[in-house]
Amino acid sequence: MDPSGEYHDPRVQGFDPVDGKYVALPREERPDGTVAVWSPVLQLEQHFKDERLRFWNPKAGKYLERPEEESERLQLGERRPAGKPSWHAGMRSGRAK
Repeated sequence: MDPSGEYHDPRVQGFDPVDGKYVALPREERPDGTVAVWSPVLQLEQHFKDERLRFWNPKAGKYLERPEEESERLQLGERRPAGKPSWHAGMRSGRAK
């Protein structure tokens, strides 16, 4: 990803290793300006819109919670729904999940 477009064109790209070479993943440019790239490894869509990268979970039908969104929710006293881990929960324990 290159938000400025200074180094890469297109600004949002994805690649998958196939037979020892990297093959570009399909990109979708949507009418609302969102650029979407499906990540087969993450099983998530990477959305780039308004200079921000977000991860969309199509099974849940919503974006993964960003750290600042989690902090705000916790400050308001809201709890995370059961079975919904934070995107960075594995980082807290020192290992990625």
